[in-house]
Amino acid sequence: MDTKKEEEKEHREDIEEKLKTLKRKKLSDEKIEEFQNSFEEELIRYVSKANKRKTKQRMMKRYLSLGIAFAIILALIFPVKAFLFKKKVEHIVYSDPHLGFLYYRDMGRPEEFRFIVKKTVIDKKLQLLHIYVRLQQTVILYDLKENKIIGTTESRLSISDIQKVIVTPTTQQAEEAKQILQNDPFVKRLEVSSITVRKTTTVFSPVFIKDQKHLSSIVLADITLKDGHKFTAAVDLYEKRVLDISDVPNIHAEYFINKKVFSYKEDIHFLLYKLKDPNNWP
Repeated sequence: MDTKKEEEKEHREDIEEKLKTLKRKKLSDEKIEEFQNSFEEELIRYVSKANKRKTKQRMMKRYLSLGIAFAIILALIFPVKAFLFKKKVEHIVYSDPHLGFLYYRDMGRPEEFRFIVKKTVIDKKLQLLHIYVRLQQTVILYDLKENKIIGTTESRLSISDIQKVIVTPTTQQAEEAKQILQNDPFVKRLEVSSITVRKTTTVFSPVFIKDQKHLSSIVLADITLKDGHKFTAAVDLYEKRVLDISDVPNIHAEYFINKKVFSYKEDIHFLLYKLKDPNNWP
């Protein structure tokens, strides 16, 4: 009897042990699969985050490099731009035949002389560059759009042996001068209110010039814009062209030498203005 009970007990324990073994195995497989799935998902998330961090770090390094490069370029632009502008102004001044004439005629020491630019002013609206040169308080008007000098003006005439011609244009000549100005590229850009040809014009020139016909064909005209801005222009009716244009006030005469009767390669011409206060020059 006892033996039988012991056998039944051993049999039951064996069954229970087998059930436990089977249960553990089943749970283990499920846990392993669950762990695998969880590990894979976690690994994917980790790799994704790591890639994003690396991408962000690369982008930050790239942005930092670009920022440094941009800062260096920006730091270099202004000095280079200023240097190029200075060279451009120097080129304009030294290529102006008017200044060359004034200097070589009066002083005769080019190796000791430098044209000194006192001030430059840019009119962005009209695309004009004003260059103030110390030599006889000269103002050069440069057209930035057309890239050319359109007028040279100086405050006093310190040249010996000059003659003065008073020109009185006819009505027909006045109309012709207006037409020449209206067809000028610079004047076309302006919002012109009126063009008035002066009743008399004073023209200065060297005494050895005998071409009175040419000199008597130069007239001054006053141009008024719609905003009240004023310009003065010298028109050569002999060759149907505009000689000089300036917005410097108090213009009273034009100085002219024709290349046909002088040794210069270009005509020398410039407007003359009266400076009320020499100490108040720009």
